[in-house]
Amino acid sequence: MKKVFMVVLLFGIMFPLVAQDIKKSSTLSEKLTQKALQEWKNDHFGMFIHFGVYSKLAGEWKGEKVPFYGEQIMNHARIPVPEYEAVAREFNPKNFDADEIVSLAKKAGMKYIVFTTKHHDGFCMFDTKTTDYNIVKYTPYKKDVVA
Repeated sequence: MKKVFMVVLLFGIMFPLVAQDIKKSSTLSEKLTQKALQEWKNDHFGMFIHFGVYSKLAGEWKGEKVPFYGEQIMNHARIPVPEYEAVAREFNPKNFDADEIVSLAKKAGMKYIVFTTKHHDGFCMFDTKTTDYNIVKYTPYKKDVVA
């Protein structure tokens, strides 16, 4: 009985403190969310870049236009992994110029850029130790476009 009383007593003391911390955390989280949302509303003009192996295919597979989203072409066209990997081996965006893209965005008045660095196909547009299936280790380009 004594142990049960002690547990109930501790719970009675600790619960309001924990609940208060949760409420403070939720309030802080809500404030941060509202701040981020307001910043996004203020900076609402930006660029979202989808760029990767799928870009090389330009929405077509074996001469046929593939419906739906280009970045999901491997799935929508049911491209076998070995065939898609062969496309990745040839991926060489030699004219990619991050500085030019940023300059263009700034001149247009854009406030941010979001760059898809890994998409549905699993290919990484940056050098990573987690997989060799990336632009540096798998392609003739051999450069980290995110860096």
